[in-house]
Amino acid sequence: MAKQKLPARRYPDERECALKLVESVANVKDVDQILDSNPELKEALTAAQADLLESAGYDRAAYLTWVQNGETV
Repeated sequence: MAKQKLPARRYPDERECALKLVESVANVKDVDQILDSNPELKEALTAAQADLLESAGYDRAAYLTWVQNGETV
């Protein structure tokens, strides 16, 4: 219905995609290692998650028990 001319879409070539992939992979962090090496941060994040789940109606104590037991199913 509209007669507006749109510019042709330019897609990135393989080289551009490869460079973006390398850049994104270089920024990947091992969150498990970070939390294992920083118990205070891990505790703060666990408490924050427990608060969030509790506000959504989940059992806070059950969540904390699950985390303490290794998060097994």
